[in-house]
Amino acid sequence: VPDPSPTLPASATPPGLTLTEYGFSNGPAGFRIPAGVTITRRVDQPNVVTALFSPTDGKRVLDQRTTTLPSAGWTITNSGGDSLIFENDQWQGAFTISPEISGLTLRRKP
Repeated sequence: VPDPSPTLPASATPPGLTLTEYGFSNGPAGFRIPAGVTITRRVDQPNVVTALFSPTDGKRVLDQRTTTLPSAGWTITNSGGDSLIFENDQWQGAFTISPEISGLTLRRKP
């Protein structure tokens, strides 16, 4: 006899690793960046988190953030070129790529 109850799909784990998995103590819970990118410099404070990457890794971060932020509860408020500005109810974020470096900054809203 078949089970009449519907089968719910297993929730998929979002791509990438959390900031905590990258060694950060602060930042928005569950915020992810692609696995395998190298963070060349970092700031890890309760009110602000910054991660710097190479331009090549930055492109991976930008592509992932552009496609996954909305489903993770973030609103993209502006984008253009290789830059992105986004926010949720507790944090504001920005990401940009230059020929020399790329950077992600997350700042707790006042």
